[in-house]
Amino acid sequence: MTALTLEDLDRIYKPPGQLVLDKVLDHVDRHGRAFIGLSPSAW
Repeated sequence: MTALTLEDLDRIYKPPGQLVLDKVLDHVDRHGRAFIGLSPSAW
């Protein structure tokens, strides 16, 4: 197996659609904070 370059990955994976881009947050919201709080591996 050989390592993939960024160019290889660009050919394999298409860019994210607008629906995905609209989900990007610049902070952890209350739902994410609750999910992380319930995680047994969070410190």
